[in-house]
Amino acid sequence: MPKIVVRDVFRLSVNNSTIKLQVKLFSWLHYYSLLALSPQISTMGITSRCVGDDLNSHCLFLDYDDCMYSVVKRDVKLCQKNYDMGTAVILRSGDADYNIVGDEYSNYHVIFCQKGTFSEVCEIVGNTHADENFRLVPIRFNYRTYVLRIFPKYSEDGQMLKDIPKLREVVFAETGRETNLAMYDFLRKYYGVPEWKGMYIPNLDTLPELGVIHYNTTMGWNRTFMLKLKSMFTNIKMQLNGVLLCL
Repeated sequence: MPKIVVRDVFRLSVNNSTIKLQVKLFSWLHYYSLLALSPQISTMGITSRCVGDDLNSHCLFLDYDDCMYSVVKRDVKLCQKNYDMGTAVILRSGDADYNIVGDEYSNYHVIFCQKGTFSEVCEIVGNTHADENFRLVPIRFNYRTYVLRIFPKYSEDGQMLKDIPKLREVVFAETGRETNLAMYDFLRKYYGVPEWKGMYIPNLDTLPELGVIHYNTTMGWNRTFMLKLKSMFTNIKMQLNGVLLCL
């Protein structure tokens, strides 16, 4: 997890959506902790669980925040090669930026319609560069499923922060795995994914129901948090001025 330490005088760390800051000067020590990204905004998403499957199968989901597209594509190829995962649908959530050599940089969702056990899916997710919080959700919250957002994300004052994810690319691959009918139909109808043809025709199950849930998500770096951050640094400045006056 991100951490910055400067000779025990300044410590900054980000842990589970919490920013922690410790400042030490001579005998003076001050500690701050801010919950920066608390889940307060309701939105809607799909679940990886294949509804109605007697074997409790799951589709493979991957979620990337602030990631290079080349990293996402490499993970997709490795999943297809090492785990016999078939065709992958890559969605982009939000606008894209580009680095100095022109590589795309954004937030991405990846959906494989192919089925696996929950433990198998967890293993695959853990071997990718997917967002750490996404990888640890089933462990921390005991959801026993992965969730990807399909509804817009709004700020605390009703402004849209992110629209629904948009189709970025379909990476076709052959597989011997069975494919979930509900997920396959959903991707084609909701995101405009083309029908899989030729050697990529999926071996579909007969399960038509898709898992959809309402859940709370973070609202990003909102105005309330920025005011708290400003207040924190103002307090630090006042404390440091007091220490210096006593020298």
